[in-house]
Amino acid sequence: MCAIYGAILVIEDRIDIAKLISADGVYLDSESIDINSAKTMLDDNMIIGSDCNIYADYLVANEKHDSIITYITNSPDEKYRAIYEELK
Repeated sequence: MCAIYGAILVIEDRIDIAKLISADGVYLDSESIDINSAKTMLDDNMIIGSDCNIYADYLVANEKHDSIITYITNSPDEKYRAIYEELK
């Protein structure tokens, strides 16, 4: 269904489900499985998302996880707008 509308499907915290239904990727928060470990379980074309609230979090996470994070989420709160501005 997602492909028909040009959307992607990301499953939160469930690598097994994401693989089973051929999702486009997974979102793993800071309490989830280690992202490097998750990457070994995923198909090569699957994306990985994580949460970062400030740009420094993104840099640390990307370095810690060998630059395999495909996308990030952050709070819509105005005080976190800096990460959006840095990544533009």
